Amino acid sequence: MQAQPKDELYYRAVARLARDWDETDPADRAQLLADFPELNGYGLKVDDPFDPEVVEREREVIDQCRLLDRTAPNEDAAQFADEPNLRDQLNSGAPAAPPPPDVAAGLRKDARAAVDWSAKRQAPKEVRMANRFRDVARRRRVLAGLKSEKELATGIGAHHGPDSEPWDVLHIADPLGNVITDPQHIKQALFVRAQAVERLKQPDVDEGQRAFLQKILDTPAHAIEAKTLLKTARNYAQMNPKALAAKKAWAEKHGVSFHTVVFDKRKGKKHSGHTVYVAPNTLAPTTNLASMQKVGNLGDVLNAVSAPKG
Repeated sequence: MQAQPKDELYYRAVARLARDWDETDPADRAQLLADFPELNGYGLKVDDPFDPEVVEREREVIDQCRLLDRTAPNEDAAQFADEPNLRDQLNSGAPAAPPPPDVAAGLRKDARAAVDWSAKRQAPKEVRMANRFRDVARRRRVLAGLKSEKELATGIGAHHGPDSEPWDVLHIADPLGNVITDPQHIKQALFVRAQAVERLKQPDVDEGQRAFLQKILDTPAHAIEAKTLLKTARNYAQMNPKALAAKKAWAEKHGVSFHTVVFDKRKGKKHSGHTVYVAPNTLAPTTNLASMQKVGNLGDVLNAVSAPKG
């Protein structure tokens, strides 16, 4: 039997299977990879993480919406909820009619978006950041900077922030002094600090409340801006004025101390003679190495930023 030519419907089905891979039973994955070789292009594996509750939760939401006579929030799920299995459709042998040109263009766009989404989902932060730049040298500088940030976060037992945060590394503790590294718990702790800052500005706060709120803000919280010198001959680190303003506004909102750490990873005559520099409680357009503290190792960075303000 001659194989049917692969059309846009086929590739759209492949893109959907790839997108829903974490909802696909591992027992079916090996057969899917054999039936649809294109899935291998997404970097999918049989032993990838699987959440068996996703499909059940999705169907429950759809059923609840139907009972309430409302449109399901996940329209895509509702659309495919009662359809036959995609693999059965494609293996039925019935030739698929070619879609109209405008529909075909939309299908190609969806397929490309699915491929891009799959690639971005699996890429670590340093790869996503570096891929923004076409210049190879710029990519290398970005990767080196992110490597320094990760080393610092590991060295002081802190959290390495995502791209969306104004800080690179955050060391924050709960009221008992335990360091928080879980992203959700960090968000909660920052929310509480922001509420305490706002409440202290109110004139109706009595002394007892003020002492309680201040105790919240006295728990350790250190945001760090990390800079890495690689090629420049200048012995200082610079910061974009717009980014600087955003960092200062964030620090004021959450009552968090902001510090600058510079890694000198230059080679040859350009190297300053030391590797790790710290400027506690400092955020400035230009931070000169001569005005910063030299620390022997990454663990000493936390001691430097935790020291009482003098």
